[in-house]
Amino acid sequence: MSSRPNGPLKNIQLQKKFLPNLTTPTTYNLQFGVPLQRGVLLSGVNSSPALQFRDPTNLANIIDGIFIEEVPTVTHGIDHISLINPGFSYQTAPTVNILGDGTGAAAYAQMKTNGQINSIVLTNSGNNYTSAIATVTPAYGDTTGTNAVLVVNLQGQYGTLRSYYYNTTNVKTILNSNVGSVDYVNGIITLNSFKPTEVDNPLGQFAITATPTSSILKSTYNGILTIDPFDATAISVTMTAKTN
Repeated sequence: MSSRPNGPLKNIQLQKKFLPNLTTPTTYNLQFGVPLQRGVLLSGVNSSPALQFRDPTNLANIIDGIFIEEVPTVTHGIDHISLINPGFSYQTAPTVNILGDGTGAAAYAQMKTNGQINSIVLTNSGNNYTSAIATVTPAYGDTTGTNAVLVVNLQGQYGTLRSYYYNTTNVKTILNSNVGSVDYVNGIITLNSFKPTEVDNPLGQFAITATPTSSILKSTYNGILTIDPFDATAISVTMTAKTN
């Protein structure tokens, strides 16, 4: 884990390290245990150190300096809104409010006869959302309706990983346009049939780094979160004098 207490959330990064199989193509499922941010315009996933792969156009050649990144995606609309808690005692259909960094999304609530919400109907998915929340406001004059809880599900739950290197003229070149995927919602990065010929690290250790959407982190599968001792910025702290 790389954590920088003196910065905003975007400076908190999670890293998974493993020893790739250099002889047999292997699929790796890296569980980060927290939803991951999408790479919009720039990749939010990166790797280190550099890898070596065989040139797919000429297997006798080895290409060095290869890295993994997320294919930057365009922003998305809302796919659907999940009803987590239907609430109770609503006298009439409440208003559904959608807040986020995009625009245009709209939805309304369908009711049961017992004062609970039955479902949420999305009438406009909107666009340019990278995050969004939905809340419920009782209709004017409704003094009893309460406790409904909604969760917004954005389009584009999955992203694509690719491998790249810089050629002899320092031009970024894509080696493989699809080496794996990112499940942003469940925080899982998958490398499919992954088989480098070498890792540019004496220990043969390879790392994938991603940015979580939350600063609340937890370990999974009996794992332990640690501060990266080889990343000097991961343990930096800025002290500010207290003023009256």
